[in-house]
Amino acid sequence: MQPRLRSILALGAALLLGAACDSRANSGAGSAPIDSSGAMPLGGNVSSPLLQRIMLAPLTTHYQGVRHVTQHWKVGDDRYDLDYRERVSADGSGKFAIELLDVLQPQMSIGEANVFQVLTDARAGFSYRYRDFMIHDLQGFLRNYTVADASTTTDFIGRPCYDLSVRRKKDAQVVYHVLVDVATGLVLSCIEKTRDGTVLGTLDYETLDLAADLSAVAWHQTISDEQTISTPPPGAIQPGPGESMAAPRRSPEGFVLLSSVSLTNSSLGAPAQFVRYPYTDGLELAFLIYGGATTAPPDDTVVLPPSVGPWQVVVGNIRGQHLTGLGRLSQGDLLDLVSSALY
Repeated sequence: MQPRLRSILALGAALLLGAACDSRANSGAGSAPIDSSGAMPLGGNVSSPLLQRIMLAPLTTHYQGVRHVTQHWKVGDDRYDLDYRERVSADGSGKFAIELLDVLQPQMSIGEANVFQVLTDARAGFSYRYRDFMIHDLQGFLRNYTVADASTTTDFIGRPCYDLSVRRKKDAQVVYHVLVDVATGLVLSCIEKTRDGTVLGTLDYETLDLAADLSAVAWHQTISDEQTISTPPPGAIQPGPGESMAAPRRSPEGFVLLSSVSLTNSSLGAPAQFVRYPYTDGLELAFLIYGGATTAPPDDTVVLPPSVGPWQVVVGNIRGQHLTGLGRLSQGDLLDLVSSALY
C-alpha cells in the first residue's frame, strides 16, 4: 500500500477510536427556547437564537444533499490531502446517514478504495457529529468564541445564507468561514484555516433537498451500547471497566465536561468496556476514553504519536487497560487532561 494512502487510512482508524466516540456527546446543553424568527443583526454580533438554530439544525431538519469535502493535514513533517464527495441524509428526528460517492484524491486501487469505503462507513457517526462544524454547547460557545457577519446575505447553491467568521477569543488556532442557510440554520459551506491562512479543510454542499424521499436510506447504526453515568466531582473515583480510574481532575482551559458515558462495544468480537469523558469549549472537542483490555506488558505506558492536522492524540496502557486521549487542542493541554486522570 502506498505510504500516502496508509496515512489516510490511519487517520480514519484514529478517528474511529474503536467507535467509542460514535454517539452524540451532547443533545443540546445550554439550549433555551428558540426565537422562531431566527433574527440576526447583520453587521454586528450574531444573536443567540441563530446560534441555537445552527446547533440544532442537523438533528431537527429533514434534508438530503451532496457535499464536497476536502481535508489537508500533516503527520509529522509529511503533508496529505483527501478530496471526496458524499451524500448526507437526515430525517429531522435524529436519524442520519453519510454515503461516500467518490474519491477524487488520492488515486486508489480497487482494493484500497474498498478499504477506504469500509472505514468511511464505520466513522460516519464521528464525521456527522464531530468532523462537521457544529455547536456542541451554546453557553461555552458564547464564552469562548466571537462571531462576525459580513453585513449581507450571500447566495450559495441558490439559497440565501448568512456569511459568518468564527474564531476563538483567546489564542485562536483555527478560523472558520461558514455560510449558514437562512431558512434552516444548516451550515452549507465551511472553510477551516489556521491563523496563518493555511486551509485545513472545506465542506461545501453541491445540492440540498428539503423534501427528499428518504424511505430507502440505510440509517447509521451505532455499534456501542452505552449508558450515561453520573458525572463525578473532580478527583472522584469513577467506576471504570475492569479496574477503577480517577475522573479527570481538571479540564483544558475554556472546556467543560459534557457527560460521563459507559460503553460496551462488541464490534470486534468479545465485548469491550469503555468509559468516555467528552469535553468541549462550545465548538472544539476533546475526549478521554479508558477501557478495553490490553495484552501489553504490565508497566504503564503513555505515547504521544505525531499530530494529525489540528488533532492531538495520546495513547497508552494504564492498569491493564487502553487509554486514548484525542482533541483539537494543544499537546500540553491534552497531556494535562490525561495526567489529571491518572495521578
